[in-house]
Amino acid sequence: MAQVPFEVAAEHCGAADFIALDDVRPLEFLLYLYFGKTEEDLTNFALRDLGIMRTNKATSFKARFADGKEARACFHYSQLLDRLDVKSPAIYHGAVTDIFGGPDCPSDYAADLRSRAACQVGQFFEKLGEKDHLCSSFEVS
Repeated sequence: MAQVPFEVAAEHCGAADFIALDDVRPLEFLLYLYFGKTEEDLTNFALRDLGIMRTNKATSFKARFADGKEARACFHYSQLLDRLDVKSPAIYHGAVTDIFGGPDCPSDYAADLRSRAACQVGQFFEKLGEKDHLCSSFEVS
């Protein structure tokens, strides 16, 4: 029993029905609002809070986003960029849908995030030689 990985045991026992971290997207969004970037864990926050890691003295404490629409768009495209770290055709095909079906970009920052994701996806498919297939699958608006 000590040799069974957690993922295998959780899947076998149906852990998705009773583990509290089943849907962490709202929590990830709140962390994004606080930090202004996607965070895997709270290590940096804890180190700053304990005084072990320095903070930037020029930090301005003002809203990072003009409104909720901008925050949600930036969060969507930041998470998409994080997923693109895994070089998998399935993830990149899903990314195409997330780019074309994603939220509108009400700010230059959100548009930049979407453009960076689109560039990475395009380069990935170009390397695979699927450039023509990708262009014919979607209409660019």
